[in-house]
Amino acid sequence: MESKEVSLQEAIDIANAHMARENYRVAEMVLDDVMKVYPENGTALYLKALARYFTGDLEAAKSSVQEAVKDQDNVKAEWWSNYGIILTQM
Repeated sequence: MESKEVSLQEAIDIANAHMARENYRVAEMVLDDVMKVYPENGTALYLKALARYFTGDLEAAKSSVQEAVKDQDNVKAEWWSNYGIILTQM
C-alpha cells in the first residue's frame, strides 16, 4: 500500500469525517499520527478528547482536553464546555 503525505488540515478533516460517521477508533488513529508531528496542536488534541469520550475513556478524554485548552491561540468556548461535560460524567 502506498502512503501519502497529507497536510495538517487534511488530516484534521479526515479525523472529522470519521467522527461524523461515529468511527471514533479510526479518528483516534488518524489523530495519533497527527500528534506524532504536531504534539501540541489544540484542535487535534480536542478531537482526540472527543474520540476518547465517545469510546468511554473519560480519563484519557480529560487528559487530552486539558492539553487542548493550553493552545491559547486556537482554544474555543466549545472546548471548555465539553471539558465541563467530561468532568461531570467522571
